[in-house]
Amino acid sequence: MNAPMNWSENTFWQSEAIFLSDSNGIVSLEKSPSIGGDYTGIRSMGLFESLKAVTIVNKKHIGDLKNLPLNDVVSYKISVLSVGKLLAKTTFNRFYKNYNINYCDILRDSWQGRLFYEEDKNKKPAIIVLSGSDGGIEKAQNIAMMLSNHGFVTLAISYFGMNNQKSSLDRIPLENIEEALKYIQKLTFVDSAKIGIYGRSKGAEYSLMFLTKYDGIKCAVLNSPSDRVYEGLKGKRNSKHSSWTYGGKEISYKPFKIREFIMNMLTKKSNIDFGVMDIENVTCPLLLITSIKDEIWDSYSASINIMKKAKSYEKSIVLTTELGHMNTISYLPNPRYKKYKTDKIYYEAILS
Repeated sequence: MNAPMNWSENTFWQSEAIFLSDSNGIVSLEKSPSIGGDYTGIRSMGLFESLKAVTIVNKKHIGDLKNLPLNDVVSYKISVLSVGKLLAKTTFNRFYKNYNINYCDILRDSWQGRLFYEEDKNKKPAIIVLSGSDGGIEKAQNIAMMLSNHGFVTLAISYFGMNNQKSSLDRIPLENIEEALKYIQKLTFVDSAKIGIYGRSKGAEYSLMFLTKYDGIKCAVLNSPSDRVYEGLKGKRNSKHSSWTYGGKEISYKPFKIREFIMNMLTKKSNIDFGVMDIENVTCPLLLITSIKDEIWDSYSASINIMKKAKSYEKSIVLTTELGHMNTISYLPNPRYKKYKTDKIYYEAILS
């Protein structure tokens, strides 16, 4: 989930921890601290969160949705050794998608999606899922699958990077989300009055911009959000255009300047000049997930600004103090962060 897009699912990951057993020879991950290895202290899922890629297998980009694998299963092996002697081992799988969840692919002119649903006579709430600047649908679908296990119909969307789509994050229409919303509202097994949106990173920026222009979304989760529109990208270069359009026109954006970016990250301040969204137009309930150590942009200050300006009747923040921009699925490693740290999470709710 957090690995670079060109790493294959066949990449081999590994972690280790060292424990002292109690007098009965028992080690409890919930009670026994690790005294060495890839993490120290008590962390019940530390072995999973501190995994590191030791054999990287690269892959080619898959642009055809029908050929894109689900990657809905991760296989693990745990071995227990004492003084180099193997005492026990076991293997098991982690499933992102329950066996009863179906999926189908949707191809449209400017967006593509993968729908996850359970065959049920009862109408269910639905969530549109958007991932970040990597493009494609791989990361969005992992989040969508996990959410589908909890009683939601979910639609993971690719808004650029697949066949017959724009190849770069540059001038993407807000109307893509509008079309996806209309599509999911018409599904017979969806409660059209209960449709939310989940976006992370650029997907959160895209989602918030959509919320300033459209009704119909009943709640939103914005993971590592921005409160302004940033310049688009062409490959790894600035596109000299906005990331988004509305009604065929570019939305006002903030150009990327490397010197300003570095100063903002050092001072934890953003120069509010242009590109800031009309957040006052947002009225649906919001859940913001952010970090005070976001290494990509200042999502914390953006979240505070969103909390202050949005007219939502319910607004909440989940704040992490050690993790950075990549707050994604629980108990997964992140190769971006070289040193594993136990994170502290604070929850703040503001009701009005």
